[in-house]
Amino acid sequence: MDAQVVFNVLIVTVLVGVVALRVERRWWWVGVLALVAPTLCLLTFWLIFNLQDAPALLTGVLGGLAVVGAWWFIWGRKLAPTESNIKVWGQDAAPKPKPSQLQAEIDRLRADKEQLEAELKRLRGEDTPR
Repeated sequence: MDAQVVFNVLIVTVLVGVVALRVERRWWWVGVLALVAPTLCLLTFWLIFNLQDAPALLTGVLGGLAVVGAWWFIWGRKLAPTESNIKVWGQDAAPKPKPSQLQAEIDRLRADKEQLEAELKRLRGEDTPR
């Protein structure tokens, strides 16, 4: 039994298993089609063409499944579920101003308006022909 084959298969099995368990529940079939199925096909072809590596392959897969199972039992199941909600900065609700702040802003805007109207009247009065 080749230790390098066992180690490589164990690493592949652990990576595929952890990623497969972290795929969002609504999209698990995408994870199966894109990750788990191709990996199983490659391992099956490897087994078909290299029958002498069968014990190493089996040992690596079982070891990887044991590691993934231990990871899931100890730490993985406590992780928060994956979310597809993307939060963009700036989309948060703006804080509501206090009524006193609103009234102060209204008063300031009225004073600005009166000042601008007075300036407009002054300018119109100066522009009239004599």
